[in-house]
Amino acid sequence: MADPMTTKTDSVQSSPPPCAPRASAPFSWLKGTSIAVALAVGAIVVGPSVFAQSVDGVPASDAPFNLLDAASGANANQGVFDGAPLLSDADISQALNPIEINVGQVAQATESGTTAVPTITVRAGKHAEFDRFVFDWEQAVDYSIDRQGDQVTISFDAPGRADLAAVRFMRLSFGETIRDVGGANGLALTMTVPEGSELRDFRLEQKVVLDIVASSERVAEQTSAQVEAAVEPVAPPPVPEAPPATQQPVVVTPQPPAETATAVAGAEPVLDADSAVVASPETDIETVTATAVNDGDDIGAAIIAADATIDLIEVTDGTIEAADGEDAADSAVTVIRIDPNVPVGAVVFTRADALWAVFPATGMSVAPLVQGPAAGQLRRADVYAVEGGTAYRFPLPPGLHPRVKREGQVWEIALSPTVTPSPTARIEIEGTDVSAGKRLSVGIEVTGQTIEMIDPTIGDRLVLVPALEPGRAVREARRLPQLEFLPAVQGVVIRPLINELVVDAGTETVKVQAPDGLLLSADRQALLAAAPNAPETVDGLRLFDITTWQRGPIAAFDISRSRLQEQTAAQNPEDRAAGYIDLARLYFAHGFGAEARGLIRLAIEASPNLSEQPEVLALRGAATALEGGGRRALNDLNIQALEIHPEAALWRGLALARLGRWTEAGQEFARSGDLVLEYPSGLYREVAGLMAESLLFIGEIDAAQAIVDDLDRRGQLVRVNRSAINFLRGDILQRQGEVEAGQALWQQVADSGTDQLYRVKAQYGLIEAGLATGAMAPEEAIEILEQLRFAWRGDTLELAILRRLGTLYLDTGSYFAGFELLRRSAGYFPGSQQSQVLTGDMAQAFRRLFVDGDSDELSPVQAYGLFDEFRELNPIGETGDKVIQRLAERLIEVDLLGEAGEILQQQVEFRVTGLERARLGARLAGVRLLDDLPELALEALEISDVSESLPVNLIEERTLLAGRAYQQMGEPDQALASISGLSTAAADRLRADIGWRFNRWSVAASALNGLLPPAPETGLPLAPGDAQLVMNSAVALALANQQPGLNRLRETYGDAMALSPLADAFRVVTRQGSGVLLADLDTLQSQVSEVDLFSEFLGSYSRIQDEAAVMDDNLDARAGQVDQTAEVPTN
Repeated sequence: MADPMTTKTDSVQSSPPPCAPRASAPFSWLKGTSIAVALAVGAIVVGPSVFAQSVDGVPASDAPFNLLDAASGANANQGVFDGAPLLSDADISQALNPIEINVGQVAQATESGTTAVPTITVRAGKHAEFDRFVFDWEQAVDYSIDRQGDQVTISFDAPGRADLAAVRFMRLSFGETIRDVGGANGLALTMTVPEGSELRDFRLEQKVVLDIVASSERVAEQTSAQVEAAVEPVAPPPVPEAPPATQQPVVVTPQPPAETATAVAGAEPVLDADSAVVASPETDIETVTATAVNDGDDIGAAIIAADATIDLIEVTDGTIEAADGEDAADSAVTVIRIDPNVPVGAVVFTRADALWAVFPATGMSVAPLVQGPAAGQLRRADVYAVEGGTAYRFPLPPGLHPRVKREGQVWEIALSPTVTPSPTARIEIEGTDVSAGKRLSVGIEVTGQTIEMIDPTIGDRLVLVPALEPGRAVREARRLPQLEFLPAVQGVVIRPLINELVVDAGTETVKVQAPDGLLLSADRQALLAAAPNAPETVDGLRLFDITTWQRGPIAAFDISRSRLQEQTAAQNPEDRAAGYIDLARLYFAHGFGAEARGLIRLAIEASPNLSEQPEVLALRGAATALEGGGRRALNDLNIQALEIHPEAALWRGLALARLGRWTEAGQEFARSGDLVLEYPSGLYREVAGLMAESLLFIGEIDAAQAIVDDLDRRGQLVRVNRSAINFLRGDILQRQGEVEAGQALWQQVADSGTDQLYRVKAQYGLIEAGLATGAMAPEEAIEILEQLRFAWRGDTLELAILRRLGTLYLDTGSYFAGFELLRRSAGYFPGSQQSQVLTGDMAQAFRRLFVDGDSDELSPVQAYGLFDEFRELNPIGETGDKVIQRLAERLIEVDLLGEAGEILQQQVEFRVTGLERARLGARLAGVRLLDDLPELALEALEISDVSESLPVNLIEERTLLAGRAYQQMGEPDQALASISGLSTAAADRLRADIGWRFNRWSVAASALNGLLPPAPETGLPLAPGDAQLVMNSAVALALANQQPGLNRLRETYGDAMALSPLADAFRVVTRQGSGVLLADLDTLQSQVSEVDLFSEFLGSYSRIQDEAAVMDDNLDARAGQVDQTAEVPTN
C-alpha cells in the first residue's frame, strides 16, 4: 500500500455524486489501518498519520474526514465503509483491495479516454414484513443473486458505482450492512440478511428490485420491539464529546476529471459556483447549493447535490420541567429548537422514518438545540441545501408525534407520545370553465414562497410551501390523479405526479393548477389501503371476485402489481386490454378506485368493445364510486343488465350517498342485503359508514346498527374511523329514544373527534336537534353555523349547512342575507339537483314575502330593494304580474314614481299581452305624467297599443292620458285635437285646464260651463269646491268678454255665492256695466288660483288601485250627472 503521507499530498479530492450526502456519517480512523474510499473519478488513500497532522494544525482545506460513527458506538476496532460497518480485518480487506486505485493510474486512464463508470442510485423502502432495495440503472442489465448463509451478493453484468446515500441512514428491519464490493465484470454489492428470511427479486423496466422478506418470527419480534419502544422511552446513549477546538470543517471542491491528472501537491482547492460551501466552526455544518438532478431530466426540479451531517447538536438529555398550569404529560416531550436568525416560515413533515424541517432561507448554518428524553436518538441531523431554502432531516424515534410552535423567530418542534388533534387547511376545487380548467385552492396563510426538493430516500420530487403561523398545515393525505398532498405538521407538502404541475403560493391561499386544468371530479379523502379476505357469493349473483383479484394480502400488492405490469408490457399494444383489466381488478380489490378507473380507460382504448360489457361497466362504476364520483358511477351502474345484481345495488347506493341522495341510497343499500358484511376490511370501511347513514334515512335502524357494530369489531384488526362510528351510534341512539345518550356521543365527536367530516356532522346534528326542541334560539344557531360553514366544503354536507343558515336568516327577517347566501350556494352546484333544491327554497320564501303579503311589514323602499335584487325569483304568469303591480302601487303611494315606472315598464314590455298590456300601459303612462315625464307617457301608450278590441272606458282613459301628455309638452292644439271626440266630464276638465293654461278663455269657459253644479236651494251655500268651480267659470267668461254668460251665471248662482268666502270676487267679476276693469282683473287673478281640474283625474294614479275607478266617488257622481252615457275610465 502506498505511503500514507505521499498519498495524501497526491490525493485528488472530489465531491460525491448528486443526491449523496457529502459526509454520510461521522467516521474516525481505525488504529494502524489505511482505508481507500471509492470515488467516481479516483481514490483518496489516507492513513492515521494524516489525522495526527490535522490535529496538529493542518489547514482546514486539507483536513480529512472524521470516520467514527459515534451514533452507533463504534470504537478503534470498528469503522464504516460507504455507509456499512466494517466489523473485521477481513471486511476491511475485502472492501479496500478491489477498489484501491493509484492516482497516477486514474490520471492515465482519464487521459486515454476511458469511459466513466456510471453511478447507480440504490434506494430502500421499509415495510411491515419486508425491506425493499431498488437499483436504478439507466438501462436494463442482467443480474444474478448468490446467497451464502446470512450473506447475499447481487452481481450485475455491467460496471457501475453504487450510490448508497439514500439507504445510509435508514433503519431497515431485515436488510443490513449493504456495501459495494466491486466485481470482476461489473457492479457487485453484498448485504447481511436475517436467518430464515426469503428473497424476492424482479425487474421493473430498467430498475432491479430485491425484497428481503422476514420470517414470521422476525416480524413478531419487530412488532413487539416497536410496541415496547412506543410505551417505554429508550434510554439515550451518552452524548459524544465535542471535537478539539482546533478542528476545522472540511471543504471539498469538485474537480473535473481532466484536471485530476494534473493536481499539484499542496495546492489550495478552489470553490466553484456549483459547490459553494457554507461552513461554521461553531456548528461544524456544511451545506452545498442544489443542482439539477441529471442533464435532461424532465422533472425540472433542483435536487440535493450534496449535504452535511451535523456532528455537534446541542443535546440535553432528561425531561423538561412543566410550567405552571401545564399538563405533566407535556413535560415528557422532546423539543427541537431551530433559530433561522430571521423571521421565516417553515414546513415540517414526517416521511420514511424521518422528521423534516425545511425553511425558506438559504445558507443556514445553525445547529438545532435538542432537549428531552429522546434527545439521544436525535443526536444527528442531515442538512441539505435545497432550491429556495435549507432542509434538516432528523431520525424520527418510533411512537413520537410532532407538533409545532414558534417563539419569535425560533421554531420549536415538540415530539410527544400523544397525538394532538389539529384542524387541517381546507382544499377547495375552483373553476368550472372548460377552457380554463379546474384548480385547487388551499386556504392557508403562507409566506408566498415555494421550495422544491428531491427526497433523497424515496427519490421523488416534492414542492413545499412554508407557513408562518404555527400549526397551519394540510394534515390529511389526499391523492388525486395529478398530485398528492402529503400529511404535514406545518405548511403544505405536495408530491407532483405530472411534470407540468404549477404551485403558486400567495399570502392567504396556495393555488395548484396545470396548463390544461387539473383532472378533478370532486374533493375527496385520500384512498385507503385494503385488507385481505373477500367473500364467496351472495345468492349466487356476484360481480366481483375480490379474493382472487387481491392476489394475496396488501403486503404482496407491489409484487403482484409488478408481475402484472411485466406481463402486460410484454404483450403487443393491441393485446394489452386483458392485462389492464387484471391490473384494474387488483387496484380495486385493494381500495384504489382512481387507479382502477384509469386502467379501465386504457383497456377500453386498447379494446373499444369492452365499453359495452356489463362486467367492465360494473367495475368502472364501482371504482368511480369508490373514488368519490357519484354521477359518473351511476351512468355505468344503472344499465339494465346490472339491475338484478345485489352487488351493483351496493355500489349504486355508495354513488347515491356520495351525491347526498340519502333516501335513494338507503333503498339501494337495502337491496344489496348483508353482502357488505362479507367484504374485506379495506373495502368495507370505505362503504360501511355511508351505508349505515343511508339506511338510517329510510328507517332501517337495526340494519344500520349491525353495520356499525361490525365496523367497530373490525377496528380491532385494521384502522377504522372512530369518529364515524361514534357519530352513527349517536344517531342510532336518538332514533331509539335515547336522546341524551345519543347527543352526548355527538358532543364527544364535535369536541374531540379526529375526523373533520364527522366533527362537522356532529356539530350540525346538535344544532338541528337544538332548533327542533327549542333548546337553541335561531340567533344562536346562526352564530354557530357561520363558523361551521367554513369547516367543511365541497359536498352535500356543506349544502345542508348553507341551506339551514340561509333559511334561518329568512325566518329571522334578515331577508337580504338569507337570499344572498342561498343564491351563492346554488352557484356552487350549477345545474345540479342540489342547486334546484336551493332555488326552490328561495322561490318559496319569495312567494311568502310578495304573494302572501309578508313584505307588507317592510317599508316600500326595503321591499323594492329586495325585489330588484332577486327579481329572478318572481313567479311567471298572473301571480308574478300581481306581485309587480302590488309593489308598484306601494312605490307610487310613497311618491317613488321612477322606481314604480321601471318595474311597470318591464312588465308591459316583457310579461303581459293583449288587454292586460293595454291596461298596464295606461297605468304606466299615468305614473309617468305624475313624474312630469310626458314623453315617456306617450312611449308607454305606444308600446302598449294592441290590436285587440278594448272596452270604451279604457279607450277613453288612454285618449285622455295622451291629451294630458301633449298639454304638459306645451302643445295645446295637439292636446285639444286628441280629445276632440270625447264629451265626458273628464274631457271637459282637461279642456278647461288647457284653455286656462294657454289663455284660451273661450275654450276654458265652454268646458267649465259643462262642469257647473246645480244651483242649491234658496238660502243654502255652495260646497267649497263647487263655489271655486263657479268662480273659475266667471273668471273665464270675463276674460273671454262673454257678458251674457256672466249675466246668466250671476242670476243662477248669485244668492248662493253671496254666502261663500268668494262673494266679493264673484260680485266684481259678474257686475253689470261696460265690462271688467283692468284693475279688477288684477285683483281677481291675485285671488283665484290656477285651474287644474284634470289633476283630480291624475291624482287617482298616485293611490293604490285594485279594481277601483281612477276617479274619486264625487267626481264620478258629477260626471254621471253631466253625461250619463260616459263610462268612467279605469286602469
